[in-house]
Amino acid sequence: MAVGAIIIAAMLIILSRGARYGGEAVIYLNGEEYARMPLDRADTLKIEQDGEKINLIESDGRGNVRMHSSTCKNQLCVEQGWLGADAQSDNGRWIVCLPNGVSITVSGDENENE
Repeated sequence: MAVGAIIIAAMLIILSRGARYGGEAVIYLNGEEYARMPLDRADTLKIEQDGEKINLIESDGRGNVRMHSSTCKNQLCVEQGWLGADAQSDNGRWIVCLPNGVSITVSGDENENE
């Protein structure tokens, strides 16, 4: 009986954590929406333009996204670090790579509407 309660409690914790990491990263290229990345799974997105401008965007599966690398000279977009669930105040902010015309923002998860 107690083992069943522990298993149910563990499942509820896992499910609630999964819900916390909802939402998605919205990626723009030259001001137009380019892609969306769910933030509940680890993934990478490579944006390549003219074979020269390359940006690699990474999500960690825990509600966060960052510009992992870029071919821009100043690397400010890479230095901006992670954006997302670990710093709730970051929602609505941007990661921007001006030289390559790539930007990222985080849209909220299902829990924001509760």
